Amino acid sequence: MGIAWNADRMSTGFKLVDDQHQELIRRFNEFHDAMAHGKGQATAIRLLGFLAEYTETHFKCEEECMTQHRCPAAISNLSAHNGLRREIAAVKGHITEGKLSLADLVKVEQMLGNWIQTHICTIDVKLRECVGDRSHS
Repeated sequence: MGIAWNADRMSTGFKLVDDQHQELIRRFNEFHDAMAHGKGQATAIRLLGFLAEYTETHFKCEEECMTQHRCPAAISNLSAHNGLRREIAAVKGHITEGKLSLADLVKVEQMLGNWIQTHICTIDVKLRECVGDRSHS
């Protein structure tokens, strides 16, 4: 089953960050659907390309927001981001080496699904507490 955006559980209070999270969810759901239909490898390669770029642009944006608003979760957020960056790099290395396996595909699906369900809903939302209910662009 895919993941649906839930503003009450996932909103950070920053439109740009929330829009990027929604795109991540859309890409995850596309990958999840491909896996369910036995077409995960090609979709995984596209998804990992997206994730490599996403982890640089989105993470930088989010990290800057947390620093600017003195969010207490900034350090744990950065640590988690660096962990995901390493995981993505490892799987991308398997693609480069021509060794992408079904286990890698399952790992990507589990890792990303877990990231959305836990990281966004527990760490990223802490930004909302630092800026109140105002919406930022």
